[in-house]
Amino acid sequence: GLGKFELRDKKARPGRDPKSKRDYEIAARRVVTFHPSKVWRDELNNNI
Repeated sequence: GLGKFELRDKKARPGRDPKSKRDYEIAARRVVTFHPSKVWRDELNNNI
């Protein structure tokens, strides 16, 4: 296969609105990450 998708939990963290300079907390959430298979990763790296 080409690789696999995984869900990762990200912790809450402090953030800042660059326009208003207001501090706030970025909520904890789940994100999707993709991990390519070694075969596909090697093929991509060799063709660059």
